[in-house]
Formats: sequence, structure tokens, C-alpha cells
Amino acid sequence: MKKTFLFIFIVCAAVAVIIIGFTSDFFTASNNSKNIAVQVAEKEKTEPEDVLVDKIQHERFMLSIDYSRSLSDMITAGNYIDPQETSDFIQKYFSLEIGTVAKENVRSKIFSFEHVPSSGQIIDIMHTEGYAPARIEHLLAFGEKYPYYQKWFPVIALGSSGIEKIGIKEFGDSTLIVYPILHLGGHEWSERILEIAYDVKWTPSYHFLAVKE
Repeated sequence: MKKTFLFIFIVCAAVAVIIIGFTSDFFTASNNSKNIAVQVAEKEKTEPEDVLVDKIQHERFMLSIDYSRSLSDMITAGNYIDPQETSDFIQKYFSLEIGTVAKENVRSKIFSFEHVPSSGQIIDIMHTEGYAPARIEHLLAFGEKYPYYQKWFPVIALGSSGIEKIGIKEFGDSTLIVYPILHLGGHEWSERILEIAYDVKWTPSYHFLAVKE
């Protein structure tokens, strides 16, 4: 009887050791995975802005659009200069295209050109790659997520357009197409601005945001 009890005790102890060892390995592996994830996140935070900008230029990225927010709320969240004045100005030209979903995640891409075509040609190129020109809400989501990008390049959303009436004394009233743009301005051209860009001949410095169709 004593031998049987001793045998059972030894078996139970062995099983307990195995379970403890397995559990320890599991939590160690889990913690290692978490540590790696934290290290990657910290590395991204400490990478120079030019490196991060280069990554965005050459990689696809996700944008999250929260349609429960108004256009004014989206502008405020972007921390642009003079948010209220900016909001009043932008809403004279553009409005949100609210769909059937409260939130939308879209795969996005930046298009840039050495020899820049016209706006219509840029949109055609986007379509050939399965993308559509970004709208104002996509541009604001981009500016909120990547506030440093416009410090390097102005970014335009060709998917939202407005009309600006210009009075020229010699020729009468004229109209120009305008698009929302993120770039720098204000004091010593160091402040983040959201305003309009006229549909003129673009230069290579302009970048164009697109979303997956």
C-alpha cells in the first residue's frame, strides 16, 4: 500500500513539474513576443522623420475614417493652424461623402511624379493601379495619422473639388477648380496648414493621396 502511494506521489510530482515547465515556457515566449512588438513600436517612434516619410512614399498604409465625426471635428483633430477659421474656410468648398458605415478602413498610397501630368491624367494613372483619388476625409485622416509628412511634401486630395470664382476686371468673372491640400505656412513657413490648391500645372514637389478602389 505504501509503495502504491509512493508511486502515485512520484507520478503526480513528475506531471506537475512538466506542467510548470510548459507554463513557464509559454509565458516566457509570450512575453518575448510582447517585448519584440514593443521594441518595434519604440523603434518606429524614434526613427528620423525623413526615414518615416520615405517609408510612407514607398509602402501601402491603412487609414481609418470615423464618419461619426463632422468635417469640423476632423479638422480640429488634425491640429492645424487656426482650426476654427480653417474649418469655416474649407467647408465653403468641400463636404464629407458619408456612406453607409460609421467607420471605414482604407488601404492608401502616395503618388508622386518626376514629370507631373495634369490632374485628370494623375487620376487615370491611379485607376490603372486600382486606386481612386482621395477625398477630403481621407486627407484629414492622413494628416492626423502622419502630421510630419506635410513638413516634407504638400499632399493633395484630387477626389474632392470645389469652385473658386475669381473676378478679373479685363475679362469678367472666371472660375477655377480647387482641391484640399496639406502643406506648411504661417510663421516662417513652419506651421501645418490645411487650405485649397488651384488646379494649375503641378510640380514634382506635390504628392497625391489615393485610396484602394
